[in-house]
Amino acid sequence: LFRSPDNEAERLLALQRYGVLDTPQEIAFDRITQLAARLFDVPMAFVSLIDRDRQWFKSCIGLDDSETNRDTAFCAHAILSPTPLIVDDAFQDLRFRDNPAVTGSPFVRFYAGAPLTTREGYNLGTLCIADTKVRSLRADQIQTLVDLSCIVVDELELRLGYRARAMFQKVCEISPNLIYLYKRVKFERTFLGPHLVETLGYDRSVPAADLLPEIVHPEDLPRLYKHLGQLELLERGP
Repeated sequence: LFRSPDNEAERLLALQRYGVLDTPQEIAFDRITQLAARLFDVPMAFVSLIDRDRQWFKSCIGLDDSETNRDTAFCAHAILSPTPLIVDDAFQDLRFRDNPAVTGSPFVRFYAGAPLTTREGYNLGTLCIADTKVRSLRADQIQTLVDLSCIVVDELELRLGYRARAMFQKVCEISPNLIYLYKRVKFERTFLGPHLVETLGYDRSVPAADLLPEIVHPEDLPRLYKHLGQLELLERGP
């Protein structure tokens, strides 16, 4: 049986926050597993997420199943550590030699999984590869697997950001307040609340920079421009 991480409750909350479980396949994740399979010349590669009682695949090469029981998942062991789990020969590993995925289809002998670690330190699952024959990885290959796992996490973060922005825009659309949202660096308008347009009669096609002097009180404009200029310098970096 699997052992849960010490931060299991918080980890599961983090996983739910990403809203990715049971969503359709996405090409961004499929490209990563396809690349992993080619780079390591293996028949199986997965983006695996460990839920409370199951292992669910956001992307899967080499298996028809979309999920498995957590208690038989190699990845349930891989999320216990911040470093990759490498199993050269599952028959020689007491944890896995009687595993049904080893003794039966898909007959896993080799497994390597790098945890999908969020910025808060939660291991949501793994990017993993597997083979039906004994294998070993060099140090540089293990680092490549880690790098690919970081790309998966980046995609999850992007997905979370898209969801947050979409939710924020929905709130703006139903809010009775006058809302004006713009990019802070180049003053490019990204959203005008419907009540702002209806109440003040602003044209959505008007550049945001032209609207700022009308929306902001004249006495506040110098301070606003100074603040935005400082933000622009911070974003540019040294």
